Amino acid sequence: MSRTSYAQTGTPTDPARGPTISRRSGFSRDHAAFAAKVAPTTQARQPGTSAAPPLPVEGTPQSKIPVFLDHRYSLHWRIAGERGIPTVTALSAEQTHAVAQILESHAHAPGALLPVLHAVQARLGWIPPSTVPLIATALNLSRAEVHGVLSFYPHFRTAPAGRHVLQICRAESCQAMGGAVLEARARARLGVDWHQTSADGAVTLEPVYCLGNCACSPALRLDDEIVGRVDAARLDELLDTLQGNEVSA
Repeated sequence: MSRTSYAQTGTPTDPARGPTISRRSGFSRDHAAFAAKVAPTTQARQPGTSAAPPLPVEGTPQSKIPVFLDHRYSLHWRIAGERGIPTVTALSAEQTHAVAQILESHAHAPGALLPVLHAVQARLGWIPPSTVPLIATALNLSRAEVHGVLSFYPHFRTAPAGRHVLQICRAESCQAMGGAVLEARARARLGVDWHQTSADGAVTLEPVYCLGNCACSPALRLDDEIVGRVDAARLDELLDTLQGNEVSA
């Protein structure tokens, strides 16, 4: 079946959810038309209106499972009735356009899922959950398949990172050379655990399993730079720089 532009076929409509994307129509080769179809509205939809399905009511069986909303929004995974109503964040027009460009360039390549996920994270800094249905549709995959790959690899982020990303190696060589001490010091200095961002938004702390720098253990990666033979003093120096605490000479 030939892949036909949405501009020609139009987009089917679900009365309960508004415009949806037909998997049969394929991915539009015109990313501008695609972006226009999935661009967020100027005002976020409110739960309980005719434009979107209502969120689950506390105490109901539906409140105990994750809730999927329209693909135009990012859903932060919270369980209604236990930790509050899910927090929904709309994709910006710029983000939607960027994702559409990436999908257009990879739509016909075999095994494109991993390259697409890497490209989205490189462009946006993270992979918003609302991109999962868009990626699944473009690559003719199920949402479960995309989510499965996304959640399997710790490299992929589903929440925004800080201005800098600090990754500390947890592989055997680095652990044997004092990596655990660096981990504890970094968590204490930043006041965070793994995959969390410091209160000032400066640093996100992540584990990484082997940086290929075993001869210079313990090692870490700061953004795109690998640093070897890191001790507590060197770590403090790096963190001071990242958090703007250096004292000018």
